[in-house]
Amino acid sequence: MSESARKSFLTTAQFAILNQACIPIREAFGPWLHLVGSVTEHAGFRDVDLRLILPDEDFDHWFDGRVMLWSLVCLTVGQHVTALTGLPIDFQIQRMTEANEKHPDGTDPDGHAGPPVRRWRRRNPVLTEPRTTEPRSTAMPEDPKHTALQALLQDRKTSTKGRASRQMALCLSTELSMDLADAERELAKAKQAVTDAESTADRRAGGKLAIDPELTKQVTAAEKSVAAAEVKADAASVIITLTALKAADYDVLLKDHPPREDNELDALVDYNRDTFPDALMEASALKRVEDADGNLIDMDVADLIATMSNGERTLACQVSNDINLQQSSFSDAKSQSRQRSGSSSKRR
Repeated sequence: MSESARKSFLTTAQFAILNQACIPIREAFGPWLHLVGSVTEHAGFRDVDLRLILPDEDFDHWFDGRVMLWSLVCLTVGQHVTALTGLPIDFQIQRMTEANEKHPDGTDPDGHAGPPVRRWRRRNPVLTEPRTTEPRSTAMPEDPKHTALQALLQDRKTSTKGRASRQMALCLSTELSMDLADAERELAKAKQAVTDAESTADRRAGGKLAIDPELTKQVTAAEKSVAAAEVKADAASVIITLTALKAADYDVLLKDHPPREDNELDALVDYNRDTFPDALMEASALKRVEDADGNLIDMDVADLIATMSNGERTLACQVSNDINLQQSSFSDAKSQSRQRSGSSSKRR
């Protein structure tokens, strides 16, 4: 190859190493990285000039009025690429408009003569990614475990799978709900009577407890009453599922309910305490409604929420807050995920 036809005076090995070292830069900033300067002109180059020519809006977003940040990024990236390649790298980030004005002769990134105005935006950069027909993540042999993890990630992106959730059973019959509550109170009283009798019984006669058999019968009868009341209440109940929002959706909801001015309690939690809990609960409620056996029912979850009592709504709001703030330590991720995946409860 003649010297006039060469894109650079790096050896093939040097260019390949440089190309590999520059891939993270391209992935971070986009396809605007160019090899320019003396390395493209003659074999006696003193340094290797890399220029990241960003579109004006991108450059302004990162570096407008932030000279120290620009200097730090240029220096750090240059030193990093130098350490990886062993080449004397001179790395700079430039704004596209200024780069065009600085080179009115139309010199292309690879050192060849070009049109009067340099069109960086339309040129393919000299440095390209390794040639492969597939992304690097799939160009290597697939691990079945990784495939399963990718599927789980896709579920998290497109559905509610993988996010914390709880179920609430809502009894639509006030009468049956009260009957169940009464039966549970009677059972608690019967069990307490047995406990009291055990604590006061005379244990001196061979260690035998002098418990009135009638108390045991009362407990058994109360347990049967609770079981019967539960069957009736379940037949009149529906299941609402509350699922944690994605972080971005949660943040948007927070912004929609900012803390009120001069409200100290709002300031502590950083949201409007009168409106955000209800909004979070309604946003966390899935659209599907199920019966006690898990079968889908054609009901509007918004209508069900509207019929909740104050106590039911307070409980639903608390559950919604808990699942959306549920955390798992990265260092203890395995045990946390097992606890999370197995935690599904019904609350009345």
